[in-house]
Amino acid sequence: MNNNQVSIIGGLWRGQKISFSDFPGLRPTPNRVKETLFNWLSADIIDAICLDLFAGSGALGFEALSRGAKQVTFIDDNYLAIQAIRKNAKRLNVTNAHFMHGKIPKLTLDINCAYDIIFIDPPFKHQLVNPSIAWLEQHHYLKINALIYIEQAIDDEPILVPSNWQVLREKQAGMVSYTLFQKLS
Repeated sequence: MNNNQVSIIGGLWRGQKISFSDFPGLRPTPNRVKETLFNWLSADIIDAICLDLFAGSGALGFEALSRGAKQVTFIDDNYLAIQAIRKNAKRLNVTNAHFMHGKIPKLTLDINCAYDIIFIDPPFKHQLVNPSIAWLEQHHYLKINALIYIEQAIDDEPILVPSNWQVLREKQAGMVSYTLFQKLS
């Protein structure tokens, strides 16, 4: 397999490859982590409105669409990443995706909706998880009972979540920790 390709592992596009640009900090979520994550989300992914922050390769957003998500908004601060995601979406005939180039937490979404599932998987060691959480809360981008997936290096800063977020699942794979939270009322 090409180093700049990842496979979609389930759903409508299972086995399809998505290509991405190579740039510093990009590390697509490994297949075994994706498999665990989407097993966790299996009861909630159908018709979900998703937000893929720090989209990078777009692997998490495309996996969500492949498994029945209603819509995904892909955001990345790297223009080449967004262009590659657009190209993959066109090749897969995706019509239910939005693409935004910009930096979190400076960006304001021009899409007027709240999200059911949010993927936060920033480049490691950039301390972007906690500002992303604050940004999501400040702008009310989360529905009640929204699911928030956070992936980071095990030695990154501690995750600081609001008191109305609870941990549903958490796991570690090598030097990566990943956690699924739910926002309660």
